[in-house]
Amino acid sequence: MLNQRTDEELLQHISCVVFDVETTGLGGNARILEIAAVRLEAWQPVAELQTLVKPGVPISSSASQVHQITEEMVVDAPTFADVAPAFAHLLQDAVLVGHNIFSFDLRFIKKELRGIFGTGPNNWAVDTLPLARKLMEGTSHTLEGLSETLGIPLVAHHAMSDVYATAELWMHLVRVLMRRGGKQLFDVSRFKALKQLDGAGLPRFEEAPTFQALPRA
Repeated sequence: MLNQRTDEELLQHISCVVFDVETTGLGGNARILEIAAVRLEAWQPVAELQTLVKPGVPISSSASQVHQITEEMVVDAPTFADVAPAFAHLLQDAVLVGHNIFSFDLRFIKKELRGIFGTGPNNWAVDTLPLARKLMEGTSHTLEGLSETLGIPLVAHHAMSDVYATAELWMHLVRVLMRRGGKQLFDVSRFKALKQLDGAGLPRFEEAPTFQALPRA
């Protein structure tokens, strides 16, 4: 189980998993069809996960126009059930970080993980969108806009590109926060950008489970 006092940990010492998903649509029956994540220790990438996912439901044309993922691309992809153990292992004792995840990505992640494990994550989570709105005024707060402002390379709606752009954004925001006197993860909560997820916790794995990933080129 994640240490309940992780929120008191110094910002420079936290373990993070920055993640992003692309989905078949926006409705209640939509499913994940691409997931990417990178784990940061001491602010350096130490492990990553990236794959297309066979969703088991049709991809809406409007969603496909955004992320450019087609039905043909996911025919031979693993299911989320195949990916979930490796993703759960990556998340162990880490803070989840993403851009606009409170409104979007976490909804899909929690639903998929609960469907497989019967429970969801109890990690702390940081959304860089509300944090950027408070710490970076006078600019667009989309990931594309923030990446352009900071000179971060980005291929929008390509999950792994979004992940690394968000990781760079998160590190920039932490530096700004620390210059303003922030020291602990809990200081992020002042900007309504931190919450603890309400699951009972995911299964723990001693070693990283393997699966046959199908990364997008």
